[in-house]
Amino acid sequence: MKILDAHSHIGKCRVFDLDMTEEDFIKNMDANGIDAAIVQPFPGADPQPLVEIPDRITKLAEKHPSRVFGMANVNPYLPEEAWKKEINRCIKDLRFVGVKLHTLGQAILPTSIAGMMILKWFSIAEKIRRRAYRTLTISCMSLRETAHSRSGYSERSASFPK
Repeated sequence: MKILDAHSHIGKCRVFDLDMTEEDFIKNMDANGIDAAIVQPFPGADPQPLVEIPDRITKLAEKHPSRVFGMANVNPYLPEEAWKKEINRCIKDLRFVGVKLHTLGQAILPTSIAGMMILKWFSIAEKIRRRAYRTLTISCMSLRETAHSRSGYSERSASFPK
């Protein structure tokens, strides 16, 4: 059986006061029997918009093909053009496999105005790129917590492709 870590980070994080180097990351994978990992910047990574950390993730993936895959994690409160540009760069140029909204680390609900704007844009972009790239993933931490009826996520999620 292969083990995939679907939620990993490298770099520094101001939100959770963490720092994970690429070397330590691979050592941790090996020590814990992890075959592959989806890696993203921390939600509190600095500077914003991110460029350095996604580039480091790409280099790590190139050193460890079929083991490390990148996921974009952009600040949803950046100006719209800035986060669109970075998500597009990560998916198209760096060949990342998904986009992450970190509900706790970015203080955002997927059903908020900023969250819905990113999810809708990503949904449209994913349809356009589907022919050229692997099927992409949208990952929302604590999605189960936001899926209750008060948040409206269940109703709003019906507008996204399955």
